[in-house]
Amino acid sequence: MGQLTRGYWSVFFNIAHHYRLSRLAPQDAHDLITRPVANYLEYEQHAIEKIRVLTGEQPYLIHLVCRSLVDLCNSRHKAYVTIHDVNIVQQNVMQTGQFHFDWIWDQITPDEQMALSAIAEGRKEEGRLISLSEIEDLYRQHHLPLKRDVLLTAIKRLSDLDVVEDDSTQIAPERKRYRISVGLIGKWLRKEKALESLRKKLD
Repeated sequence: MGQLTRGYWSVFFNIAHHYRLSRLAPQDAHDLITRPVANYLEYEQHAIEKIRVLTGEQPYLIHLVCRSLVDLCNSRHKAYVTIHDVNIVQQNVMQTGQFHFDWIWDQITPDEQMALSAIAEGRKEEGRLISLSEIEDLYRQHHLPLKRDVLLTAIKRLSDLDVVEDDSTQIAPERKRYRISVGLIGKWLRKEKALESLRKKLD
């Protein structure tokens, strides 16, 4: 397994070099997870799906998760990755990804930060979608300034950044439902950027 650690970086970057730093197509995400370690590690399908949900199929985050999995499997002399292994490395990835999460947060406006935190708080269940009216209810509960047009503009910007996704492009914005597209970001927001903390800053 020693060769796995030494060779991982070069193989990963040879593949990732051609990808945009945004969401990958499902097959590209699958390849980025499995191809760099094809001769050393095998992934169960549930593990692959969990990685895709946690990372939102973003290459940098896929790398963080898979790098931690490589280290874990090396330490345990394993050649097969399960969903349990993915769950084990989540905390480590949250720590190593802190700079990335902070960078994303710093790129968005205060209105976008509030919208993002509200969506994260409203969909604590993995994959759950939250309606615009539910988001507005959270704003009212936390006594945050609320204007629907400002909120919709913020959500649209977050969607453009591949941080938020909705359930349809065929209906009016006020009828759509939303979720954080990157599971790790949702977990980080609920821990570090809760709505209550944002309200206190406003006060």
